[in-house]
Amino acid sequence: MAATLGPVAVTVPMPAAVVPSAAAGSLSGWSTWYVAGPGQAAAGPALRAAFGPGWRGQLVTVTANGVSVRVRLTDFCACADRHGRPTLIDLDRAAFAALAEPSRGVIAVTVRRALPTPPVTSIGGAP
Repeated sequence: MAATLGPVAVTVPMPAAVVPSAAAGSLSGWSTWYVAGPGQAAAGPALRAAFGPGWRGQLVTVTANGVSVRVRLTDFCACADRHGRPTLIDLDRAAFAALAEPSRGVIAVTVRRALPTPPVTSIGGAP
């Protein structure tokens, strides 16, 4: 005999804002995950609009739960609104897993352009 489960209520915290923060140069909203190459991500409509026509190839830092990952925007997603707010980014599974358990599916994040990685230089004659 098969058991029947009723609806399950899930409480999802709302992002504080989904508009660019001029002071911080960041966007707050939702992230999901999809199957992509390591370090790759798909930009949702709000993120593409904020970055303009040169969004593809940009490095971004995505932060959630006090942890950050850096990914490259290589794809786009239709990323529908969730709870009346846009989904900003679709991360590869490994990047999402660094921020939260993938079974959560959707998490609140802050996305900002990543600063370029400085070149490695020698200090005091060390290679």
